[in-house]
Amino acid sequence: MRENYINSVAKVFDFTEAKVLIISSAASFITILSTFSENYFGISGKFALALAILILADFITGVLSAWKQGKSISSGKGLRTVYKTGAYMLFLFIAFTLQDEVPEDAEMLSTIIKYFHIYLIAHISFWELFSVDENLKKLGINLGLTDYLKAILDKLRNVSVKPEDDNNNKESDTDEGSDNSEVQGY
Repeated sequence: MRENYINSVAKVFDFTEAKVLIISSAASFITILSTFSENYFGISGKFALALAILILADFITGVLSAWKQGKSISSGKGLRTVYKTGAYMLFLFIAFTLQDEVPEDAEMLSTIIKYFHIYLIAHISFWELFSVDENLKKLGINLGLTDYLKAILDKLRNVSVKPEDDNNNKESDTDEGSDNSEVQGY
């Protein structure tokens, strides 16, 4: 009888089924997220999960920084995260769907839409990283991500094609040591 009692008590504290249920639910969620994000947004499941974690981190750090500063926390402000996430999903969906709608012979338009899709992904990622880093700064944690990301953005802006300056790019008519008669039209 004593063994039955011990076995009964042990079953109450046996969380094996709960662990299996939690792990299988998490695996199912990740599989569904991965499939959905690849089919409807054109992003991998890993990136979708990373983006979801970033959005959640933005929300949590935003609430904590508002609480630390003594600002009121309302459901209206919390709903902005839901609206923002919905807008992200809508823009990614439209950009990804447009890629399928462009005729195959419109290569330039197809390329533009693909780059726009990539731009959206990068923009959303940078935006969320900036927001998380700013919230962390308000909490007294300075990771320096904002400065690093701004430096990356500045470098990307400098990669763009700039108009040539006629004064700086003119070749000298007298180039010693080389025969430029064909180049100069002689």
